Amino acid sequence: MNANEILRDKIIEDIRKLKTEIRTKKIKRLQIDRLENMVNKLYQHSDNCHICSNFLITFENNLLNNLELTDKSHLKNYMTNFRKIVSHLCKKHKLVTKGSSQGTFTLLGMSFGMSIGASIGMIFDIDNQGSWFVLGMSFGTLFGMSFGMLLGTILDSNAKKKGNVI
Repeated sequence: MNANEILRDKIIEDIRKLKTEIRTKKIKRLQIDRLENMVNKLYQHSDNCHICSNFLITFENNLLNNLELTDKSHLKNYMTNFRKIVSHLCKKHKLVTKGSSQGTFTLLGMSFGMSIGASIGMIFDIDNQGSWFVLGMSFGTLFGMSFGMLLGTILDSNAKKKGNVI
């Protein structure tokens, strides 16, 4: 057992202990359910990445201690460090957050669907009253959003199968 593995086990034990002590509303707001997965991902990459090793130490020293205190500055420090870790894991190790692809592709699908629907509506709007234009935009947005959600969900499930979700 190396030092990072011992540190990971200690942190996970502390996280589980915190989950029993903190209210459910606060667990959800502070995203404590994600901490265990983040620690495991940091441990996986700690051999090759010194920043991940440093984040594991930060986890032990700062992050969990800031959760025990109710002062707003400590909670702000916790959320800042939390975002830094998620950002590092996403950028350097090509991991994704839960639902990120679905949100992105839903937005893209809506915008493409609206523009294609507007184009089709303009083509069929012979009487220049705009009824086909509005109808084309409505259906284009609907189909684009549905297609984007479907594509995003598929990409999110593939990332989950590969273990690339934080």
